[in-house]
Amino acid sequence: MDNVLPVLIANAPEALIELCGVNLLERLLRILQRLGFRRAVVFSTTPEIVGAELARHSWPREHITADLVSSATEPLTAERLLEQSSTDCFLIVPANIYCDARLLVALCAKDSSAALVDSDPPEFAGQLIRNPCGPALITRDFLLALSPTGPFFSELTRKIDHGKVDTVDAAKQDDYIVSMRRHVRPLSFFAKRESRQIKLRLQASSSDAARPRPLRLAGSAWESSLLSFLVSSMDWMGSSRA
Repeated sequence: MDNVLPVLIANAPEALIELCGVNLLERLLRILQRLGFRRAVVFSTTPEIVGAELARHSWPREHITADLVSSATEPLTAERLLEQSSTDCFLIVPANIYCDARLLVALCAKDSSAALVDSDPPEFAGQLIRNPCGPALITRDFLLALSPTGPFFSELTRKIDHGKVDTVDAAKQDDYIVSMRRHVRPLSFFAKRESRQIKLRLQASSSDAARPRPLRLAGSAWESSLLSFLVSSMDWMGSSRA
């Protein structure tokens, strides 16, 4: 992933919504660090608030540098993205979502621009999932072909709607986690303040579905895989905080 630069779009208060005690921006930075990234760019229309969060010491993301760029007075454009790095690709992720690490890896594996979609959202999470899901891998050549000053997300949405951008489908990704010996559906969903109250079920394999049991979770697996859900039913509990 040496040729990919993560770009987060983090605006308060949405990016600071907490899931299991960790806000979305913090969680994304932790995931990116675990995936091997050592630098990210954070665009924000609320740079003072987001900057204060980034300045807070956090050992789970201490090896990734987050460069804050204000977008309070001008929209995000292809030109502004290209100014951040000479890298070949940009991994663009809204920071008001939770995205399973496996889906970010799948995006980064593409050799062309691609947007994350979910063709078959699980029923229990359908109200939180939008299409496209938010994250996208964008190549330098793709950005150079866009209007340099046009709003980037409007241009990207138009390209996606016209089928000019490849997709990565969350519903078609391998959901088996070897270390956990479980099928765990990868999700990317937009978090809302009211979503704290939503009761989401953890999908297990069909052989386990009728036989609920406690999950044995390592810390990294919890954050990268199981925080796609708020586990509150079936007496299943996560045992560690991300």
